[in-house]
Amino acid sequence: MATRLALPGSTPAVAAGSAFIPIALYTLVALILPRDHPLDTDTAAGTLPGVHVLSDLGLDPGNAGLVSMAVGFAVLALAVVPACRVRAVRWPLAVVGGVCAACYAYAAVTAPGAAVVACLLLWLVPAVYAVTPAVGRAAR
Repeated sequence: MATRLALPGSTPAVAAGSAFIPIALYTLVALILPRDHPLDTDTAAGTLPGVHVLSDLGLDPGNAGLVSMAVGFAVLALAVVPACRVRAVRWPLAVVGGVCAACYAYAAVTAPGAAVVACLLLWLVPAVYAVTPAVGRAAR
């Protein structure tokens, strides 16, 4: 007898959580790549969440690595929970996705690059999908 990981009808909730996994993994992988020029948007280091915001605030852009580590691991941990039909998790995922998308939108305006726009979309699409009514109904 096969074991089911998710209950029938919970496909939107599982998809909402799974949609965050690629960008969370990318955020963690970007940490291990070389960072000679952290503000270069053509490199992975230039696509860390908040690197442009921190530099424009006069803070060390190297601290974006700490932000990326916290965001990446937290989102990976929370992305698994919607499959268990926990309703309260989709809102924190959507908020983190929205904040990261706002950071990338700022970076796309101040230092446009294809990698920054791709990261913007990879954060924005799951964040918007997580707050749709279909995901809310599937989590009940």
